[in-house]
Amino acid sequence: IGYGCQYSQAKELERSRYIANVTGMTFFPTVVDGINFNKSSLLTAVDNVKPGKNDVVVFYYNGHGFRYKSDTGPYPRLDLTTKGVQLTEYSSIALSDVYDKIKAKNARLSLVISDCCNSADPPQLVYGGAVTAASANTLSQANCKQLFLFSKANIIAAAASKGQFSLYDPSPGTGGIFSTAFLSSLDYHLSTFSANPSWNDILSQTKNQTSLSSSFARCPLANCKYVPVYDIEQPTNFTNNFIRPSTKTTATVNKLWIEYDVLENNVKGMRIHVN
Repeated sequence: IGYGCQYSQAKELERSRYIANVTGMTFFPTVVDGINFNKSSLLTAVDNVKPGKNDVVVFYYNGHGFRYKSDTGPYPRLDLTTKGVQLTEYSSIALSDVYDKIKAKNARLSLVISDCCNSADPPQLVYGGAVTAASANTLSQANCKQLFLFSKANIIAAAASKGQFSLYDPSPGTGGIFSTAFLSSLDYHLSTFSANPSWNDILSQTKNQTSLSSSFARCPLANCKYVPVYDIEQPTNFTNNFIRPSTKTTATVNKLWIEYDVLENNVKGMRIHVN
Protein backbone atom coordinates (compact mmCIF):
# COMPACT_ATOMS: atom_id res chain seq x y z
CA ILE A 1 0.00 0.00 0.00
CA GLY A 2 3.09 2.22 -0.05
CA TYR A 3 2.26 4.15 -3.23
CA GLY A 4 -1.32 4.75 -2.11
CA CYS A 5 -0.20 6.01 1.31
CA GLN A 6 2.37 8.35 -0.23
CA TYR A 7 -0.14 9.76 -2.70
CA SER A 8 -2.81 10.29 -0.02
CA GLN A 9 -0.25 11.91 2.28
CA ALA A 10 0.89 14.32 -0.43
CA LYS A 11 -2.70 15.36 -1.17
CA GLU A 12 -3.50 15.83 2.52
CA LEU A 13 -0.45 18.07 3.02
CA GLU A 14 -1.26 19.99 -0.16
CA ARG A 15 -4.82 20.64 0.98
CA SER A 16 -3.68 21.66 4.47
CA ARG A 17 -1.27 24.24 3.05
CA TYR A 18 -3.98 25.64 0.79
CA ILE A 19 -6.50 25.98 3.64
CA ALA A 20 -3.90 27.60 5.89
CA ASN A 21 -3.12 30.12 3.15
CA VAL A 22 -6.80 30.93 2.53
CA THR A 23 -7.63 31.36 6.22
CA GLY A 24 -4.44 33.16 7.20
CA MET A 25 -3.32 30.39 9.57
CA THR A 26 0.31 29.32 9.89
CA PHE A 27 0.90 25.67 8.95
CA PHE A 28 3.46 23.62 10.93
CA PRO A 29 3.55 20.09 9.44
CA THR A 30 5.30 17.14 11.09
CA VAL A 31 5.63 13.92 9.07
CA VAL A 32 6.57 10.60 10.68
CA ASP A 33 7.68 8.15 7.98
CA GLY A 34 10.67 6.25 6.58
CA ILE A 35 13.28 5.25 9.15
CA ASN A 36 11.47 7.37 11.75
CA PHE A 37 8.26 5.38 11.40
CA ASN A 38 7.86 3.85 14.85
CA LYS A 39 5.81 4.30 18.00
CA SER A 40 8.43 6.34 19.83
CA SER A 41 8.71 8.89 17.00
CA LEU A 42 4.95 9.14 16.66
CA LEU A 43 4.46 9.76 20.39
CA THR A 44 7.27 12.31 20.39
CA ALA A 45 5.65 14.15 17.50
CA VAL A 46 2.28 14.18 19.29
CA ASP A 47 3.83 15.28 22.60
CA ASN A 48 5.70 18.13 20.86
CA VAL A 49 2.46 19.70 19.65
CA LYS A 50 1.75 22.65 21.95
CA PRO A 51 -1.38 24.32 20.60
CA GLY A 52 -2.94 27.50 21.86
CA LYS A 53 -6.63 27.61 22.73
CA ASN A 54 -7.48 29.01 19.31
CA ASP A 55 -5.34 26.59 17.26
CA VAL A 56 -6.21 23.67 15.00
CA VAL A 57 -4.51 20.27 15.36
CA VAL A 58 -4.80 17.62 12.63
CA PHE A 59 -3.47 14.06 12.99
CA TYR A 60 -3.83 11.96 9.82
CA TYR A 61 -2.53 8.39 9.59
CA ASN A 62 -2.07 6.45 6.34
CA GLY A 63 -0.82 2.88 6.72
CA HIS A 64 -1.58 -0.57 8.10
CA GLY A 65 -4.00 -1.01 10.96
CA PHE A 66 -5.53 -3.85 12.96
CA ARG A 67 -7.35 -4.68 16.18
CA TYR A 68 -7.00 -7.34 18.86
CA LYS A 69 -9.91 -9.73 19.20
CA SER A 70 -10.32 -8.50 22.76
CA ASP A 71 -10.73 -4.86 21.67
CA THR A 72 -14.23 -3.56 22.34
CA GLY A 73 -14.02 -0.01 20.97
CA PRO A 74 -14.92 0.91 17.37
CA TYR A 75 -11.52 2.31 16.37
CA PRO A 76 -8.39 0.49 15.08
CA ARG A 77 -4.83 0.24 16.28
CA LEU A 78 -2.06 1.76 14.16
CA ASP A 79 0.59 -0.71 12.99
CA LEU A 80 3.89 1.10 13.48
CA THR A 81 6.18 -1.68 12.25
CA THR A 82 8.02 -1.69 8.92
CA LYS A 83 9.71 -5.11 8.70
CA GLY A 84 7.03 -7.61 9.61
CA VAL A 85 7.89 -7.53 13.30
CA GLN A 86 5.28 -9.15 15.56
CA LEU A 87 2.78 -6.55 16.70
CA THR A 88 2.94 -5.69 20.39
CA GLU A 89 2.06 -2.76 22.61
CA TYR A 90 5.55 -1.43 21.82
CA SER A 91 5.00 -1.36 18.06
CA SER A 92 1.41 -0.15 17.85
CA ILE A 93 -0.98 2.33 19.40
CA ALA A 94 -4.76 2.62 19.49
CA LEU A 95 -6.20 5.50 17.49
CA SER A 96 -8.40 6.30 20.48
CA ASP A 97 -5.26 6.77 22.62
CA VAL A 98 -3.87 9.26 20.10
CA TYR A 99 -7.24 11.03 20.15
CA ASP A 100 -7.22 11.26 23.96
CA LYS A 101 -3.70 12.71 23.95
CA ILE A 102 -4.55 15.36 21.37
CA LYS A 103 -7.95 16.15 22.88
CA ALA A 104 -6.25 16.83 26.23
CA LYS A 105 -4.23 19.61 24.60
CA ASN A 106 -7.43 21.72 24.41
CA ALA A 107 -7.00 23.13 20.92
CA ARG A 108 -10.11 24.79 19.51
CA LEU A 109 -10.40 22.19 16.74
CA SER A 110 -8.80 18.73 16.77
CA LEU A 111 -9.07 16.19 13.95
CA VAL A 112 -7.72 12.65 14.49
CA ILE A 113 -8.15 10.49 11.38
CA SER A 114 -6.83 7.13 10.20
CA ASP A 115 -7.03 5.44 6.81
CA CYS A 116 -6.19 1.85 7.73
CA CYS A 117 -7.68 -1.61 8.31
CA ASN A 118 -9.71 -2.36 11.43
CA SER A 119 -9.68 -6.17 11.50
CA ALA A 120 -8.33 -8.83 13.87
CA ASP A 121 -7.82 -11.20 10.93
CA PRO A 122 -4.36 -11.53 9.31
CA PRO A 123 -3.49 -8.67 6.90
CA GLN A 124 -4.57 -9.12 3.30
CA LEU A 125 -3.24 -7.60 0.09
CA VAL A 126 -6.28 -5.44 -0.53
CA TYR A 127 -6.66 -2.84 -3.21
CA GLY A 128 -9.34 -0.84 -4.90
CA GLY A 129 -9.81 0.53 -8.37
CA ALA A 130 -8.03 3.58 -9.73
CA VAL A 131 -8.92 6.29 -7.23
CA THR A 132 -7.63 9.83 -7.52
CA ALA A 133 -8.02 12.72 -5.11
CA ALA A 134 -10.11 15.77 -5.87
CA SER A 135 -8.59 19.11 -6.81
CA ALA A 136 -9.07 22.36 -4.92
CA ASN A 137 -11.33 24.34 -7.23
CA THR A 138 -13.77 27.17 -6.44
CA LEU A 139 -12.97 27.06 -2.72
CA SER A 140 -14.89 29.62 -0.70
CA GLN A 141 -12.87 31.67 1.78
CA ALA A 142 -15.99 32.04 3.93
CA ASN A 143 -16.52 28.26 4.09
CA CYS A 144 -12.83 27.65 4.85
CA LYS A 145 -13.09 30.07 7.75
CA GLN A 146 -16.34 28.59 9.00
CA LEU A 147 -14.89 25.08 9.21
CA PHE A 148 -11.38 25.90 10.40
CA LEU A 149 -11.60 29.27 12.18
CA PHE A 150 -15.12 29.30 13.62
CA SER A 151 -15.55 25.63 14.57
CA LYS A 152 -14.86 24.20 18.02
CA ALA A 153 -14.84 20.40 18.17
CA ASN A 154 -12.87 17.22 18.83
CA ILE A 155 -13.27 14.75 15.96
CA ILE A 156 -12.10 11.15 15.56
CA ALA A 157 -12.64 9.17 12.36
CA ALA A 158 -11.49 5.82 10.96
CA ALA A 159 -11.75 4.47 7.43
CA ALA A 160 -13.29 1.11 8.37
CA SER A 161 -15.65 -0.31 10.96
CA LYS A 162 -14.77 -3.15 13.34
CA GLY A 163 -13.71 -6.28 11.42
CA GLN A 164 -13.29 -4.50 8.06
CA PHE A 165 -10.34 -3.79 5.77
CA SER A 166 -9.43 -0.45 4.17
CA LEU A 167 -8.55 -0.38 0.47
CA TYR A 168 -5.66 1.33 -1.32
CA ASP A 169 -4.73 1.14 -4.98
CA PRO A 170 -1.13 -0.12 -5.42
CA SER A 171 -0.50 1.94 -8.57
CA PRO A 172 1.43 5.26 -8.50
CA GLY A 173 -0.81 8.34 -8.67
CA THR A 174 -3.71 6.80 -6.77
CA GLY A 175 -4.71 6.77 -3.12
CA GLY A 176 -6.92 5.24 -0.49
CA ILE A 177 -10.67 5.06 -1.12
CA PHE A 178 -11.44 6.64 2.26
CA SER A 179 -8.85 9.42 1.91
CA THR A 180 -10.09 10.20 -1.58
CA ALA A 181 -13.69 10.34 -0.37
CA PHE A 182 -12.70 12.55 2.58
CA LEU A 183 -10.78 15.03 0.42
CA SER A 184 -13.58 15.12 -2.16
CA SER A 185 -16.18 15.77 0.54
CA LEU A 186 -13.97 18.38 2.19
CA ASP A 187 -13.43 20.16 -1.13
CA TYR A 188 -17.15 20.21 -1.86
CA HIS A 189 -18.07 21.70 1.52
CA LEU A 190 -15.24 24.21 1.28
CA SER A 191 -16.48 25.31 -2.14
CA THR A 192 -19.02 27.89 -3.21
CA PHE A 193 -21.47 25.03 -3.89
CA SER A 194 -22.01 24.38 -0.18
CA ALA A 195 -24.05 26.62 2.12
CA ASN A 196 -23.33 26.64 5.87
CA PRO A 197 -21.07 23.54 5.85
CA SER A 198 -20.42 21.44 8.96
CA TRP A 199 -18.00 18.68 9.94
CA ASN A 200 -20.90 16.29 10.32
CA ASP A 201 -21.87 16.94 6.69
CA ILE A 202 -18.29 16.29 5.55
CA LEU A 203 -17.91 13.03 7.45
CA SER A 204 -21.40 11.78 6.64
CA GLN A 205 -20.72 12.29 2.92
CA THR A 206 -17.29 10.65 3.31
CA LYS A 207 -18.93 7.64 4.97
CA ASN A 208 -21.50 7.24 2.20
CA GLN A 209 -18.99 7.68 -0.63
CA THR A 210 -16.45 5.27 0.90
CA SER A 211 -19.14 2.62 1.38
CA LEU A 212 -20.33 3.04 -2.21
CA SER A 213 -16.86 3.10 -3.83
CA SER A 214 -15.57 0.12 -1.85
CA SER A 215 -18.61 -1.97 -2.78
CA PHE A 216 -17.47 -1.77 -6.42
CA ALA A 217 -13.75 -2.24 -5.71
CA ARG A 218 -11.76 -5.24 -6.94
CA CYS A 219 -9.99 -7.21 -4.25
CA PRO A 220 -9.42 -10.85 -3.23
CA LEU A 221 -11.92 -10.64 -0.36
CA ALA A 222 -15.43 -12.06 -0.45
CA ASN A 223 -16.81 -8.66 0.51
CA CYS A 224 -14.73 -5.54 -0.14
CA LYS A 225 -17.30 -3.05 1.16
CA TYR A 226 -16.39 -1.14 4.31
CA VAL A 227 -17.98 1.70 6.26
CA PRO A 228 -16.10 4.49 8.09
CA VAL A 229 -16.81 5.30 11.74
CA TYR A 230 -16.51 8.70 13.39
CA ASP A 231 -17.49 10.74 16.40
CA ILE A 232 -17.78 14.51 16.85
CA GLU A 233 -17.60 16.07 20.29
CA GLN A 234 -18.81 19.65 20.17
CA PRO A 235 -19.78 21.96 23.04
CA THR A 236 -23.54 22.41 23.31
CA ASN A 237 -23.10 26.12 23.95
CA PHE A 238 -21.05 26.66 20.79
CA THR A 239 -22.58 27.57 17.45
CA ASN A 240 -20.87 26.56 14.21
CA ASN A 241 -22.76 29.08 12.11
CA PHE A 242 -20.69 31.64 10.27
CA ILE A 243 -22.41 34.96 10.93
CA ARG A 244 -22.83 36.95 7.74
CA PRO A 245 -24.13 40.45 8.51
CA SER A 246 -27.40 41.23 6.75
CA THR A 247 -27.20 44.97 7.43
CA LYS A 248 -24.42 47.51 7.26
CA THR A 249 -22.79 48.60 10.51
CA THR A 250 -20.63 51.61 11.34
CA ALA A 251 -18.02 52.34 13.97
CA THR A 252 -15.88 55.27 15.04
CA VAL A 253 -12.14 54.78 15.56
CA ASN A 254 -10.56 57.24 17.97
CA LYS A 255 -7.09 55.76 18.13
CA LEU A 256 -5.07 53.09 16.29
CA TRP A 257 -1.57 51.88 17.13
CA ILE A 258 0.66 48.95 16.14
CA GLU A 259 3.03 46.80 18.20
CA TYR A 260 5.85 45.19 16.22
CA ASP A 261 7.79 41.97 16.93
CA VAL A 262 5.07 40.54 19.20
CA LEU A 263 5.78 36.89 20.10
CA GLU A 264 2.72 34.67 20.57
CA ASN A 265 2.66 30.84 20.39
CA ASN A 266 6.28 30.92 19.16
CA VAL A 267 5.27 33.04 16.16
CA LYS A 268 6.52 36.62 15.77
CA GLY A 269 4.25 39.21 14.18
CA MET A 270 2.54 42.51 14.84
CA ARG A 271 -0.52 43.38 16.93
CA ILE A 272 -2.95 46.10 15.82
CA HIS A 273 -4.88 47.98 18.54
CA VAL A 274 -8.07 49.87 17.76
CA ASN A 275 -9.83 52.13 20.29
